[in-house]
Amino acid sequence: MKICIIGKYPPIEGGVSTYTYWLAKALGENGNRVFVVTNANEAGFEYREDILPKEAHKLEPKGVKVYNTSPLNRKFIPSYSPFVATLAGLAIEIVRKEKIDAIYSNYLMPYGIAAYIVKQATGVPWFLDHAGSDITNLFDEPLLNPVFVDLFKKADMVANSRHVYKKLVKPGFIPTYAIAPLSKKEVHYNKIINIHRDFSPESHSLNLFPHFRRFNKKLPVFTFIGKISELKKTFNFVEAASKLPRGKFYLLFITEKGLNLIKLRNFISRYDLTEYSCFLPFQPPWKMPQFICASTCIVAPESQEMPYLPIGTHFSRISLEAMACGRCVLLGEGMAKKGLYSQYKDGKQFLLVDPQDIEDFARKMLRIINHPSLAYKIGKEARMSVEKQFHGLYTESVKGFIKILYATVLKAKA
Repeated sequence: MKICIIGKYPPIEGGVSTYTYWLAKALGENGNRVFVVTNANEAGFEYREDILPKEAHKLEPKGVKVYNTSPLNRKFIPSYSPFVATLAGLAIEIVRKEKIDAIYSNYLMPYGIAAYIVKQATGVPWFLDHAGSDITNLFDEPLLNPVFVDLFKKADMVANSRHVYKKLVKPGFIPTYAIAPLSKKEVHYNKIINIHRDFSPESHSLNLFPHFRRFNKKLPVFTFIGKISELKKTFNFVEAASKLPRGKFYLLFITEKGLNLIKLRNFISRYDLTEYSCFLPFQPPWKMPQFICASTCIVAPESQEMPYLPIGTHFSRISLEAMACGRCVLLGEGMAKKGLYSQYKDGKQFLLVDPQDIEDFARKMLRIINHPSLAYKIGKEARMSVEKQFHGLYTESVKGFIKILYATVLKAKA
C-alpha cells in the first residue's frame, strides 16, 4: 500500500511521536511505501530530540519518506502558527502526486483536523487515531467538541478504544461498524515494538563515561526519561535520591530543555547531587535502547493522572522498552495498574514505588545500590515475561494495522 501518515514524528519527543516512527518503519520494512507529513522541524527547542547530522538518515528508514512543513514568511494578526493549513496543504499535494491508498492520522490537533481537510479535498480513505489526552481533556472543551465529533463522523475508520465507545458510540455520533476491527493480537498494533531486534538485552550499550565527571561503571545508574512534571514525579525522584549515600550511584536525566530544566538543576544542586547527575536532551527512538541498556534502573514513578490529566489518559511506553531490554523498572503505583503492567508483580518484573512516600522510594533505590544483583534479577524476569507475552506479536501487530487500512479502504468504497 501507499500510506500517508499525518502526525507527530521525530525530532518531536514523546510517546505518540515514538510510536509513529516505529509504525512507519515497520510498515516500510513490510513492503509498503510510507509518506509522513509532519511539523516536526518546527517543534520548540525544549521538546526537540537531539539528532546528530550523521544519523539524520534514520528519520527515513526503508520505504519511508518524510515531508516537513516550514514557517511561512507571512504575518498573522493575532500571531499564530498555521499548522492545520500547512499540514493539509502539504498532505494534499503528496496524496495526489503519489496516488495514496489510505491516510492515517494520530492526535486530533492539528493532525486529525488537517487529515479531515485532506479527506474532503481528495476523497482518499482515512483512518483516524487519537491519543489519551485529546479524547479526554481536549474533547470536552466546548469550542473544540463540535469539530472533534465531526472528525470522527467523517473518518472512514476510527481507532478502537473505550473512550471512543463512551464519548462517540454510546451517544450515537458514530456506529459500531466505524470502529477498527481488532482481534486479541491486533489490539496491540499501537504498541508495535520489535523485542528481538530493536529492544533486547543484546542492544548496544552506550558508554556513559563521557557524560559524568568521574564515572565508575560498577555503580548503579538510575535513569529518568521524559518531561519534567508533577505528573511524572520528577522532583519526587530527586528528593528520594537525596536520602541516599553520596558517591554510591548516578542520576541520568534524558529530558527537556528550557525553564523546567533550570528548575530541576537548581533542585538537584540544593541537595548536593550535581556531581553525580547528568542531563541530556531528548534522544531519537533508535538511540533509546542504548541508553536503557547503559542504565541499571529506569525510573518511571508516575502515580496517577489526576489532577493533571483525566484518569486512564497516560501510558508509559518507556517502561515497556526497559523491560524488553532486560532492565529493572522503578514503577509508580498508578502505572503499575495499567495495561500489561497490571499482569506483572512487584519484586518480580518491576519494583513498585509510591512517589509520595519519599522514605520508601529511597529504600527501594537503596536496595538496588546495596544489592545490584536484584536489579539484574528483576530485569531478567521482566525480559522473560515480555518475550513470552510479545512472542510473534510484532509481526501480527503490523499485519493487523495493514488489515485495518484495507478495511478502511473497503468501507470508503462501500
